[in-house]
Amino acid sequence: MRILARNLFVGERMPNIVLGMSLIILASAIGTCLNRMDLMAKTEQALAQQLSTNIFELSKARQDVATAKQQEEQAKFLQKQEEEAEASYYENVPLVISTLDGKGKLVGFKRLNQSNGSAQYSFIIKHEGQDITVSGTITNGGGRLSYSDDYNTQFEVRTSGEITHSKPSPSRLRLEFIVTGSQSNKYRVGDAFFAMFVIPGNGGEST
Repeated sequence: MRILARNLFVGERMPNIVLGMSLIILASAIGTCLNRMDLMAKTEQALAQQLSTNIFELSKARQDVATAKQQEEQAKFLQKQEEEAEASYYENVPLVISTLDGKGKLVGFKRLNQSNGSAQYSFIIKHEGQDITVSGTITNGGGRLSYSDDYNTQFEVRTSGEITHSKPSPSRLRLEFIVTGSQSNKYRVGDAFFAMFVIPGNGGEST
């Protein structure tokens, strides 16, 4: 009778044990599933964030490229404008122009826009009460203009040096001669003198 009772007792507990184990297994499975779902959600979130970052970086890179291209095109445009303005500055000067008093001439000024280009000048000046001729060559040496009186110029007034130029108006070209070398008793190193030339057909001025 004891054995029978114990068997009956054990038989009654078995379903509960199986049910408990099933619940444990089910809970474990649910926990594992939830962990996987959480991991998948986090992975998807990380991938989405990374994708968003990559898209942002790609967009920024495209914007940077577009900005750099725009700046390059703008720089080329400005450079072209400067080159055209510089070319126009020289091109509208005729081959031969004269000073206001007609005693000085400049030939080939536009050639000074070219490297190693040269122009010739001549002036009639007063020296010790006499009219004498000063002549020489202006040369573009790497963008720097220099002048040198030639041997047709009397020794007493012969100089060499640098040239600067400007246009006070569309019809005027001003050359300044800055003495850096002198064999003259009239000019010394550091002296400067200028000549104003007329550009015909610009602004309607002729004298």
